Amino acid sequence: MGWEVDYLGDEAWNRFVNAYLKRCKGRNVYLLSKLLDNHEDIAIVICGYFGTESGLKWIKEKIPVLEYLRPIDCLDNENLLKRLKTALMRLP
Repeated sequence: MGWEVDYLGDEAWNRFVNAYLKRCKGRNVYLLSKLLDNHEDIAIVICGYFGTESGLKWIKEKIPVLEYLRPIDCLDNENLLKRLKTALMRLP
């Protein structure tokens, strides 16, 4: 079991996503969200935190806090999706 047990809930996640909305450009989010199976909320955070180019690289890297899964590997499983969201919310 990973960080998914620490997920703060959808309301907290939505507030977190809204904090990144102004940092992103629409087209960049759209392109990133297509690679993330249309998870626009996750694309907004990744784009806002990493930028588009670095975000594109990050989603394909094995991430230690995700137990060496790639962020794109977490999208089709509810628990792994919560783990990814929790990891994003804990970024410094």
